Order: sequence, then structure tokens, then C-alpha cells
Amino acid sequence: MKKLFTIILSLIVSCSIAQWYPQTSGTTKSLNSVCFTETLNGWAVGDSGIILHTVDGGDNWAQQPSGTDFNLGKVRFNNNLNGWIAGGMGGVPQTGIILHTINGGGTWEEMFDTTYYLNDVSFPDTLNGWVVGESHIYVGLWGFILHSNDGGETWIQDSIVWGRPLRAIHFVDPDNGWIVGGGYASSSGYYHCIIMNTNDGGITWNNQFEHNSRKGYYLFSVYFTDSLNGWSSGGGWNNSKIILKTNDGGNNWDTTYFNNSGILHSNCFADSVKGWAVGSSGTIIHTSNGGDTWEEQPSETTNYLNSVCFTNTENGWIVGDSGTILFTDNGGTTGFEIANLEDSSDNINIFPNPFTTSTTLSYELQQPEKVSLSIYNHLGQMVYQIEENQLQGKQQLVWNAEGLPDGIYYYRLQAGDAVGNGKLVKVR
Repeated sequence: MKKLFTIILSLIVSCSIAQWYPQTSGTTKSLNSVCFTETLNGWAVGDSGIILHTVDGGDNWAQQPSGTDFNLGKVRFNNNLNGWIAGGMGGVPQTGIILHTINGGGTWEEMFDTTYYLNDVSFPDTLNGWVVGESHIYVGLWGFILHSNDGGETWIQDSIVWGRPLRAIHFVDPDNGWIVGGGYASSSGYYHCIIMNTNDGGITWNNQFEHNSRKGYYLFSVYFTDSLNGWSSGGGWNNSKIILKTNDGGNNWDTTYFNNSGILHSNCFADSVKGWAVGSSGTIIHTSNGGDTWEEQPSETTNYLNSVCFTNTENGWIVGDSGTILFTDNGGTTGFEIANLEDSSDNINIFPNPFTTSTTLSYELQQPEKVSLSIYNHLGQMVYQIEENQLQGKQQLVWNAEGLPDGIYYYRLQAGDAVGNGKLVKVR
């Protein structure tokens, strides 16, 4: 019996289980932006005009016709019906476009085209909106701000920023908004970044933060939960990740550097303390204290991750290159205590694993034993348990998980004083 599986001496192990599950996008195109209005209804956009839509939280994604083959960079919805997309196409000349829907993406209308490459769009209500971009005519050394007060029917140029391509914009209401940007100037060897703010609906824009040096950085993303608390992420010299944070509306910005290589492309906060940022080589980092400290979460991919969106502290989505879509329903990480989580199942055969409905645990007993099987979900909650007396020889237990959500589960199989543990993965 002692040969059944390794005996574990520890009784309780404290674990932090990070969980991001892949979803099937149906495309290999790079996905650049994701937006959910609530936990079921969401959109993702990407290269070559691709628009994806889900009504079941991403279990199924369907393509919506965009009418363009331009690369779509950002998608924003302020309710389930009204949405906007900003994008563009490289080459000579460059072109930028804005798409708009009033029926949840059933149809998309091209509202505007320009010689600026458009990077981001923000509509705090159905009438007032802004887009930001850059001019490739001047090798990306000009940033542009465009504004509409009639739902995108007409656009006017608010401002031109020399030497600072503008990458991202976020309004928390029609009056208060922030823009970030920057880039690398090969002629000088300097990295330039900028943060701008308006509190009068774009009538005036004020520089809140600038940084220029050979060891500098540029910013790709900005997100505010209210008019005081905000974060911006990016990277630059030596491929160092960087996040800036403010708790006074941007009057002061504190910086936190990440020395490991890569760049952060997007950040999102569910509230003023819980947030996520994603970037190159499959990077996902998480904070639970407003950005004072960050910890990594495993993504199980090396693809670039371009955008992250959370509808609450539990449900979030990430999109990236090669059609990557990741989903979590527990904030990406959950701490709990559970007995004997180490994988000690040397002599336990599990098939299939991953599985869709049921899986079978097979093993051999050296003598008759009372055998118990317990299954736990990612929260450490027991979802299944069975006990039975079994005879010597080859035995098996079947777990039927029909009706339980997809995800990672943990089993504890005990026969006498021997205990085996491991991971089970339920998929569609």
C-alpha cells in the first residue's frame, strides 16, 4: 500500500493560485484592445479590421463586420449600444479612422478619416469624445488631439504637441481627462514622455508631467478610477517596465520601476486599490494596494499582451498577439489554505486531463482500503467528495463535473495513510 503514492507529511499548505484561462478567439490576428460593459458583453479589436464580440463572457466570440482592413487600435463602449474604435494604417501616406456603432456592433459606420494615425478614443458620454494620435508624416514627432461634441459627426483639432506622439486618453467625466504619450528620438538618443490634463472638457490642456533623458521612457496607457486616482504604464531605456501613479489628480506623479525586461502596454483598475498591467512576453502584474507594490501572475504565454479590462475585482480579460484572449473569474489570483496541495500522484493515472465533462483516476491498491476522493475549486471550496471501501488490485474513481464551471480544480485521493494530490483542468 505504501507504494500507491508518496506519503505527504505536511498537513496544511498556504497557496496562492494564479488563474488566467485561454479563450478561443477564432483568429490569429493580433488583438490590440478589449472592452467589456459588464461581465457578459464585450468586444475585442485588432489588426486587419477584425472586431470580435461576445455575449457570454468570452466563452464564444463572433466576428462583426468592420468594413475596413485598417489596424484597429482601441475600442471603447460607454454602454451596451454606443461604441467607438480608433485605428489606422501605416505606409505612405498614413491614414487614421474612427468607427462608431449605435447598436452594439451590429453595424459599424466610419465617422472620420485623417492623415493622423489614431491611437486611442474616449467618450465619457454619447456626445463628447476625444481621439489622440500622431503624425507619421514627420516621423512620429507630432501628437494630435481631436474633439467631437456631437457624437462623432464632426471633429475639430484641439491641440498639436511637438515631439510627443500621443498614445492614450482617458476621461472620467466630460470635464476631466488625461493624455499620455512619448517616444524615442533617434537623432538625440532621448526618450520623451508626457502627461497632459484638462478639467474644462478640453478647452485647455496642461502639461502635468514630462521626462526627457537617454535613460527615459514613454507611456502607452492611462487609467483613472475617479478624478484623483490614476495610473500610467509604459517602458523605455533598457526595456524597463514603468508605472506612474497619482492620488491627487495628477498634480504629483510617483514612479515605480520594474527592472526585468519588457514594456507595459495597458493597465486597468477595478477600484482604487486593485489593478492589473500587461505587456511584452506574456507579462501580467497585479497590485492590491493601489500600485505601491506589484506581483507577477503567470499567463502561460509568451505572446505580447496589449490590453486588459476588468468589470469588477474578479472578472477580467486580456488580449494580445496571435489572437490571444485570456480570462479570469477570480482576479487572476486567490489565496487560500487547503490540505496537501503538492502534486504527489506518482502512481495515479488521470485520463483525460484536461477533460470536458468527466475524468477517471486509476490506481492500484496493495491491500483492501477505505478510499476517499475530495475535489476543491480555485477558492479552496470542496465541490465533490466520495468515500468507498475498495479491494486489493487495480481500482478507479470517476469524477463527473457536469454543471461545474470550466477551470482548474485540485484533488486529494487518500487510501489508508497514503495521500496523493494533483491538478485537474476542466475545459469546454
